Amino acid sequence: MATIIKNVLKGGVSYRIQVPITQLSGKQKTYSTTWRPPGGMTDAQAKKEVLQVALDFEKKLRVSDNLDDRNIRFSEYSQRWLETCAENNSLAHLVRSKRSLTEINAVIGHYTLTELTPSIIQRYLDSLKKRKRQTMRAKPTGLAEFMTENKISAVRLGKRSGISSRTALSARNGSNITLKNAELIAKAVGKRFSELFEKVIDDRPLAKETISKYRQTIRTILGMAKRQRLVDDNYASSDYILPVKSEETEIDCFDNDKARHFFDFLIDEPDIRKKTALLILLFMGLRRSELCGLEWRDIDFNRNRMMIVRASLYFADYGIITKKTKSRASKRNLAIPSSLTEVLKEYREWMLTQQEQYGDRWVSSDRLFCQENGSPINPSTIGRWFRKILDKAGLEHYTLHSLRHTNITLQLIAGVPLKTVSARAGHSRSTQTLNRYSHFIQESDEQAAEILNNLLTKNTI
Repeated sequence: MATIIKNVLKGGVSYRIQVPITQLSGKQKTYSTTWRPPGGMTDAQAKKEVLQVALDFEKKLRVSDNLDDRNIRFSEYSQRWLETCAENNSLAHLVRSKRSLTEINAVIGHYTLTELTPSIIQRYLDSLKKRKRQTMRAKPTGLAEFMTENKISAVRLGKRSGISSRTALSARNGSNITLKNAELIAKAVGKRFSELFEKVIDDRPLAKETISKYRQTIRTILGMAKRQRLVDDNYASSDYILPVKSEETEIDCFDNDKARHFFDFLIDEPDIRKKTALLILLFMGLRRSELCGLEWRDIDFNRNRMMIVRASLYFADYGIITKKTKSRASKRNLAIPSSLTEVLKEYREWMLTQQEQYGDRWVSSDRLFCQENGSPINPSTIGRWFRKILDKAGLEHYTLHSLRHTNITLQLIAGVPLKTVSARAGHSRSTQTLNRYSHFIQESDEQAAEILNNLLTKNTI
């Protein structure tokens, strides 16, 4: 509540108005202003008017929480937002937000909340489209000659160094590889790193999803600032900022023949863990994090159904963490193909045997895919399994996510309704599926036209 102090001076009467305000940080600060009644106003009128002035002054301060917070730097305010984020969101969301803010604050963190304008935010987002993500890589220089002179094949080099033969072959052919893999190769063959490789900077543009995440983070933070009346409007909203656009990249997936070849090879894979994990990705179209989050209670063998309710991710500073699915639509109950059900039953029997062998040392996590002692598996392990299977099957390089693309495209080409495909994929809207896979929907449409043609003209001479 405001305190009003009347001062009688030679020049007339003035009133000192003081208002204590508790800031977001918890500290209290007192703000003050001076009001002088205009000439001709009686003492009674002045006392009445100063009460209204004091009320207006206090209201202005409380609406904006306080003047200092309106002038707080974006970097400092974003840390406050992170504290709120930690209380109301998953650890995975917090980790990603911290990473985004490290990049964001390096450029616009020095601006105060009131200094940020749509043009500043737009220029920053536009600059991200031109930015390159720099990664230190190893460029093979003397590796090919060394392998030729010593008659070392890619398969042999892969086994000696503990990397995949595909990676060894890529290095043999001059492609850049990670520093870690290059160091493993040099150590395995007893050569210095500099004799076989040189360090180079690999420049790659930022992905559309990354830029969208940065924009969303800024928008969320300024949204909180607007609710607290620290800014007049959210200048990172779509009312001011253009949507993030980028050229659509070609979908990386198997065609029918390669998908069939992959399945035929995989079904005979002796490692039941690898076989089951990759068949689930192929048949169900799950994301890798969703696969690693599966638990046995999510499998209904009586009804042949699979519930997707959680995701498992790995972060270097936090280890393996579990979170809810990506969105509300990602939580889904899917029918399991009968052939996959049989594999799952076989895998379940294997895991029960594994559990018995470990006895008290078994870590009970109920996860379908775990380490040999039952502990949750690092999701990157699935990618290593996939690369090894591709090498053994004689297939070229594909990303693990290509199995999800393959699942979706095969359904569309087969004529499965778009709404069904979208629901099984966990997309929030059918338009998301339509926009991303329009090429394959067109193929399905052309096949439908041909089927109709054959049906209606089969008796025509």
